[in-house]
Amino acid sequence: MKKGEVTKQRIIEQSAYLMNRKGFIATSLADIMDATGLQKGGFYNHFKNKEDLSLQAFDYCCSVQSEILMEATSKTDRSIDKLKAFIDAFFHFPIPGGCPIIHVTVETEDNPHILKDSARARMDDRITMLAKLIQAGQQAGELQSELDPCEEAANLMTTIEGGILLYSLYEDRSHIDRAKRSLYRELEGRFISRLP
Repeated sequence: MKKGEVTKQRIIEQSAYLMNRKGFIATSLADIMDATGLQKGGFYNHFKNKEDLSLQAFDYCCSVQSEILMEATSKTDRSIDKLKAFIDAFFHFPIPGGCPIIHVTVETEDNPHILKDSARARMDDRITMLAKLIQAGQQAGELQSELDPCEEAANLMTTIEGGILLYSLYEDRSHIDRAKRSLYRELEGRFISRLP
């Protein structure tokens, strides 16, 4: 990477850590200048405006999350274990502040913003990934054939994100532990094929 590209990537990463805690829209340009040590002129050498950086910082957070999910699910062969690995990895997102999709969803609830479209697309990616894991399990005879992969994937994501939301609200890890136990019971009880 050229020096300018390295600098831009550093700004994106530092801003992603800041914005995922403070908000992708709420974080001010002054906050970004303080966090990165940049001057305004330097900022505009790399980004059109703060919205441009917000989109790239959000994309960075989601890309990190995608890589973690892909790596976690590739380490095991059984479908049920891949689904559990997805759940575990989602609950252990390494960038402070929790799930970036939740942050953007809350920030854009009453505020039309291009980030909302990006968050929706990223959630679609997560649901699609889960649905494909379920479909693969059905094809292998490991998961119940009656399951609707898209519906079940959306239900799993609802519980995952609900656990993260309650954890963020109450700052109490037990909400994530409870959500994980509930998801595991669901997978073990309803998902696994009982065919001989």
